[in-house]
Amino acid sequence: MARSLDPEPVSVWITFADKGERGPADLAARIGAAEAALTPRARARRVRAGVSPLVGYDDLPVDAGYLEDLERRGSRVVSVSRWLNRAAVRVPGGDLAAL
Repeated sequence: MARSLDPEPVSVWITFADKGERGPADLAARIGAAEAALTPRARARRVRAGVSPLVGYDDLPVDAGYLEDLERRGSRVVSVSRWLNRAAVRVPGGDLAAL
């Protein structure tokens, strides 16, 4: 990893293993809350498209604690994809190995 010693920031995608849920009950509660938060327009669009269930795991946001941890470690979060469960970050090249 030649870039690992380079102090210049590099852009990388960080993929998370989960959405930060703490067990099946917490996951069910998060999905229920996400479904309740759908606007009537979004709900109607999903119904028309035949989306079932209306809200799934991929609809949950990336865990905010994970993003905060990246920033505490000196990375700058550039973009977040809840569907891919990833964050694009700028990180000093010398810090890559620590991630």
